[in-house]
Amino acid sequence: MSVSAKKGRQLRQYYRHEEPLTVEEVKTFPCVAVPQQDIIKEDAEYFGVRSEYSQEDGTTLVASYFPYYNQDGKLTGYKRRDWTKDKEEHGHFTVVGVVKVSSQMFGQHKCKVDKKSTIIIAEGEGDTIAARRDLLNSLKGTKWEGKIEPNVIGLNCGVGNAQQSVAHNEKFIRSFKDICCVLDNDSATEVERAKGVKKGKEGTEDVAAYLLSQEFYVVNFPEEIKDIRQWVATHPREFAKAVSFNKIKYSPEKVISLQEVSVEDLRKKKKVGLPLKYFPKLTDTLFGLTSSELITVLGPSGSGKSTVTRYMEKDIIDYLRHGLPEGYFDPESVNMVDGKARLDDYIKGEKLGVIRLEEDKEEAINSWYGMELGYNPKNFANDPEAFIDQEQHAAIHKQWQEEDIVRVLDHFGSIPIDELLNKFKQLMAFGCRWFVLDHISMVISGLRTGDERKELDIVMTHLAAFCKQHNVTILMVSHMSRIQFKPPLDKDTGEQLPFFYPVRKENLRGSASLEQLSWSVIAVEPEELPNRSRGRVRLVSLKNRRGKKLGNADTLWMEEETGKFVDASKWEIEGENYVCQGEVIHCFGESLPEINVEPVKTLGVDEQSYQQPDFVLNTGLVVEGDEEIDEPF
Repeated sequence: MSVSAKKGRQLRQYYRHEEPLTVEEVKTFPCVAVPQQDIIKEDAEYFGVRSEYSQEDGTTLVASYFPYYNQDGKLTGYKRRDWTKDKEEHGHFTVVGVVKVSSQMFGQHKCKVDKKSTIIIAEGEGDTIAARRDLLNSLKGTKWEGKIEPNVIGLNCGVGNAQQSVAHNEKFIRSFKDICCVLDNDSATEVERAKGVKKGKEGTEDVAAYLLSQEFYVVNFPEEIKDIRQWVATHPREFAKAVSFNKIKYSPEKVISLQEVSVEDLRKKKKVGLPLKYFPKLTDTLFGLTSSELITVLGPSGSGKSTVTRYMEKDIIDYLRHGLPEGYFDPESVNMVDGKARLDDYIKGEKLGVIRLEEDKEEAINSWYGMELGYNPKNFANDPEAFIDQEQHAAIHKQWQEEDIVRVLDHFGSIPIDELLNKFKQLMAFGCRWFVLDHISMVISGLRTGDERKELDIVMTHLAAFCKQHNVTILMVSHMSRIQFKPPLDKDTGEQLPFFYPVRKENLRGSASLEQLSWSVIAVEPEELPNRSRGRVRLVSLKNRRGKKLGNADTLWMEEETGKFVDASKWEIEGENYVCQGEVIHCFGESLPEINVEPVKTLGVDEQSYQQPDFVLNTGLVVEGDEEIDEPF
């Protein structure tokens, strides 16, 4: 049986008139030009490519047959290509006789072993023939014309089986001076890799990894050129020049020598990310938010994950509206667009796409308006009439409509994976390059297999691939698995002490892919007080590919009236009070003493105030001193 390019699947035997066509019958077919593959008659005769004409009109070419030989050099079969069917259509590729991964490679029977020559490995039969023809044409008019015969072979069973094909023909391949591998100039996406699909670049890596030869070469394809046939048709003789004079030693992707790295490269600063104004220590830890990243926010139910994410949303929105605030960029090197400081990869008109599966669109939009106006976003979203009249509501709504930098998915509850991915693509078509998904568990709730781990693997693989493919950022909320935890107790009284609920990346609910495919994992750890009420909240970096720092970041308190997070990292607990520098900040006991607290400033963000150098200082979020980030307990 024969194996196709898609590993594990077998090519069908070709039948005609309900009887299998035989090798002997195919040998009676003529060797003619094959325009579908740009093969001239001379090359068809050289390789033994035979073709079949329509039995109805006798002139239409309906199929071509490419010969394959076993290791003893005996013709055992033909790979048949049906020109009446599309390449992706079932039945386009079939075989007559036997074509196996252990067969000789295509064109091998025409090669002459020569320790002074190069063996060229192409991907398909058409590429093999095109490569040889271009090499011969390049010799025309020179003293070498008619004296040199190029040695070109092609994979017998597709790129998915490239390594096995080479293994079966290793002795022949190693009998040449060097090897030049010119498989297609394409690569599989993350989703395709997860399904076991391989393309040209993966095939090249497989072949190189198997041969482990110091004399293994490749060539640089021109931009937008996918394969040899296209190269030869577009730039005649340029392929021959590249193979003959410009082939380069193969180096696996991301495996480089120090000679390939300049001092200038080493001295480059890390890419500037989008600052999170409400979470300054987290910004320092992550170096902000950048494109192509999948970031997971993790915490127990009711910890404040969605609230934290909402303020990150607001940071993204403010950036899209006003640009980077002063103090977060170098004025001499920043990317200025229409007078606003932007990240290096900013695309004019980019937007934020929000998918919140546990709240309606009105709640999402009103929460932003609440933050904009300095009110608690939850309270404002629940009852906007208690805060502003209709005219004021209409004014802010009109302003945001005119700015047009947000898209919201109008959907509540679980959503099929394929539909979710389509929604991401639709949002991207509207210009969205920043995304928020709250939360991932709702996506797989009650869907397809009933296997949560498998569903999460599928979702995460697709989302990670989407980020990389389209250079976008996804901020994703995830629930955590329940853990058994014993609160700390006072040794003398046995009463429960205040504690932060510990969160580990291993607590990510469901599949390990949540941790593996996330670029960063941010934990939201709520503090539980002795009276079982919630205290502060702590952000912890659990995974940080770019910034590398792990451990505690911001410790915050949410001010009830404004819903704003304020820095609470220096607060201490004395009895039933939060105390900072000897002053009672908050009492969480049953009888509340009269406390005079300086009102927390609220912030109505407009472009002018947002750009002021003291903007962050005015929020009360800057912590003095360069304190080291604690390790998570």
